[in-house]
Amino acid sequence: MLVRVIPFQQTEWKAYESFILEDLEYLLKTEGITSLEEEFLNHQNLQEGEASYGIFNEFECIGRISVNYIERDYLGLNGQISIWIGKNHRNKGYAKEALSQILDLMFEQGFDVLLYNTYSFNQSSIKVAEGLGFRFIEEFVEEEISPDPIRQYAMSSYTWETKKKSTQEVTYLCAS
Repeated sequence: MLVRVIPFQQTEWKAYESFILEDLEYLLKTEGITSLEEEFLNHQNLQEGEASYGIFNEFECIGRISVNYIERDYLGLNGQISIWIGKNHRNKGYAKEALSQILDLMFEQGFDVLLYNTYSFNQSSIKVAEGLGFRFIEEFVEEEISPDPIRQYAMSSYTWETKKKSTQEVTYLCAS
């Protein structure tokens, strides 16, 4: 296991502060965050239906994952995932590992569909989403956050379980 994904608690704030300072300028510009203090308040004052997780490697906090719960009658219980890996920790497999853990956790908690948004210019994030089995849904722009197009992907619990089984079968066949 490359990383651990754990719910944010007060004890992780110092580690999270080091992580967020690496990318603060970019986060201020792209995520609608106005200050480091606002980012801390966002994670301390989660609304009902929101969860925030730290991504930790062996030594430090290297990212975060947030899940916002969305209820849709015709699709069941749904959520939207956002992930941020610190710039010094990208392209090392951490996002894929962390997203896999969150998918397991959320689908075990009864989610039916999870949505994943990424900017259209973020080819690494698109590669991770598609590699895990997310399906492209649509592209849109949220002008109040950024003029850059956002690509939305979706993953059903059935698709995730099927993908995991096929991966396990391939691993078994290769090991035989």
